Amino acid sequence: MASAIGTKVTVAAGDTLRIGCPVYPSTNNTIRWFARNQPVEETSGFRHKTLVGGRILEFIVASDQFAGQYKCWASSHIKPLSVWVNVQKEEYHWKLAEQSPCSTACGNLGTRFWKFLCVNTKDQNVNASLCKDHQKPVVNNPQSCEIQDCPARWATTAWSECSASCGHGFHRRRITCKQVKANRRVLTLPPGACADQERPLEIKPCVGRFCAEWMVHPWGQVINSMMNESPLPLAVHQPLLRSLKTA
Repeated sequence: MASAIGTKVTVAAGDTLRIGCPVYPSTNNTIRWFARNQPVEETSGFRHKTLVGGRILEFIVASDQFAGQYKCWASSHIKPLSVWVNVQKEEYHWKLAEQSPCSTACGNLGTRFWKFLCVNTKDQNVNASLCKDHQKPVVNNPQSCEIQDCPARWATTAWSECSASCGHGFHRRRITCKQVKANRRVLTLPPGACADQERPLEIKPCVGRFCAEWMVHPWGQVINSMMNESPLPLAVHQPLLRSLKTA
């Protein structure tokens, strides 16, 4: 690995950075590294290692202290060589993006939120986790939206229970014309104000459980203990099953 003279490198915390000194391998070269004009071995808290005979400097970027200019100095029997690489720490911040759609179309009952994007110094979107230690811009969240009157609409109550305990009956409900105003007041209007909308059903059929009734069959013959035939009525109790249709 060799770094060009004057190279600029942008890194993020946690990145492993390797900087190469562009010199040919030689046993006669002595290579030294400097961070901000100070020998790296004398820089407090600078944990590093050199590879390939000192020609590569490797370290993990942990904080802002690793930003700055790095130089390598190589000496040989021909002439000394000095090159430098400028390391910049990547910065991130929250940016206002756009607002979410309003949660409702009218009536001042809706809300919407500002969305935020995490971007780098080049205004490129990055993972939001990189901005976790940064403060988001102060905005009014959530915001009221669609502050205008709603058109008149039909409003319904819940369906009543079936009017018949058995057999055919009906469910009923109340139908009214309502309007939600921009100040959130709800007005009850004449039915004509909702005439342009299809009116919901106010009544619908229902079926209760099967009904039961007494049915009398024709007279039968019963022989008593005196062997006399005496006509007695024979009555049975059975449910009357009808063919019922649910509308």
